[in-house]
Amino acid sequence: DASTMVAPSAHTAGSTSTAPAFAAMMFGTFVLTQMLLISTVTGVAARRLRKIKKDNQRLRSLSAQLSQTNQHKDQFLTRVSHEMRTPLNAIHGYLQLLGRRDDLPKEAAEHIDHAGNSCTHLLGIINDLLDYAQIRQGQFTLTFQATHLPDLIEKAHLILQAQASQKQLAYTCIGHRDLPAWVLVDPERLTQILLNLLGNAIKFTQQGHVELHTQYQPETPTRGMLHLSIKDTGPGIPASLQAGIFQPFFQKRATPSAGASLSLQGNGLGLSITESLLRAWQGKIQLESTVGQGSTFRVSIPVTCVPAPETTAANSESAWSAAPEMRILIVDDHGMNRMIAAATIRKDLPQSRIDEAENGEQALQKMATQHYDIVLMDILMPDMSGIEVLQTVRKTYPRPYRDVKTLAFTANLDAHIQGQCEEAGFDGFIPKPFNAQSLIQTLIRTGANAPAGLQEVLP
Repeated sequence: DASTMVAPSAHTAGSTSTAPAFAAMMFGTFVLTQMLLISTVTGVAARRLRKIKKDNQRLRSLSAQLSQTNQHKDQFLTRVSHEMRTPLNAIHGYLQLLGRRDDLPKEAAEHIDHAGNSCTHLLGIINDLLDYAQIRQGQFTLTFQATHLPDLIEKAHLILQAQASQKQLAYTCIGHRDLPAWVLVDPERLTQILLNLLGNAIKFTQQGHVELHTQYQPETPTRGMLHLSIKDTGPGIPASLQAGIFQPFFQKRATPSAGASLSLQGNGLGLSITESLLRAWQGKIQLESTVGQGSTFRVSIPVTCVPAPETTAANSESAWSAAPEMRILIVDDHGMNRMIAAATIRKDLPQSRIDEAENGEQALQKMATQHYDIVLMDILMPDMSGIEVLQTVRKTYPRPYRDVKTLAFTANLDAHIQGQCEEAGFDGFIPKPFNAQSLIQTLIRTGANAPAGLQEVLP
């Protein structure tokens, strides 16, 4: 019995001695497995992190390339538009001069009128592209000045009278004579808004009417809201398209039911630019439209009422003949631009004396030895910019030469260029292509404000 009991004790002791070794082996295996797992996960994470860094670097490089490409595109657009405006300025100017002749045959006058309309249309396309580029760059600005509101609205409305008459549409302007006379607005931008909306209404309306309704809602003694409504009896805009109609390059497709043709398709920027203008103006635009019944665009713009300017003599053609003799220097590297500007000035201000300079160096030489009442200064020239020329004159020339009234005569009037011109001491701007009447009015107004006594130094 005793021997029988010894054997189980020995077996139990052997089993007990192998248990720690087995446990240690299992623990080691577990630790090794964990280390391998951690190593594997760490390796995967490291590879993924390297891939993410590489992808981020590639995206940053691509973003930089896209940004540079976008800048080059905007620079290209500005340069090309300037080069397009240069010949367009000559075409537009000579058409204006020809159209004012009294000895033209009726057919020739009609041809000139049609050519002028096409030139204006092309200029509108260029302006839209430039406006769109400025909006994208955040350089969109408004220039407010005292403006006779009823006259501005009436003139903008009359610009499209011929187009409406050709389609035999009833074309009316209602309520503009009940508006405040003088307000602070950006006249060019307000005209642009009206022409965009009225032009679209006429374009897509085949029969019936296009109406412009105006109303002023006072909020304080000097401030209020100007409300404009453009109503047409065109095909209307489906509800599914109304949400995107103010997006850039949106175009409503011409359909047989609309009675439209592909010739009605524009560049798709008009409404987008109009909305951007109104947003910058703290105004708004709304659309109401029913298919088959027509559309109504409602515009609201805040305006400030101001007293009438002390004198408006320079705005009257009857005052042109009484304008004093002025010596004018035209600085432009394009001979055609100088020719058309000189011809326009000589026609309406024949008593003026005109000199020309074809680059910045010639301008400096002439302005150093002769006093001019007004200088029309091109901005982009091959040897030096018009801004550099005027900076030199303002800083280094003695009086009275450094005080000469100088107008920026340029096709590039974005916010950046305007700011540089104002810092350099320019007294105003004349955009190219220029309007003959606006050019003469600006010259008379600027010449009338010239410092007293400067005429004495004229040779």
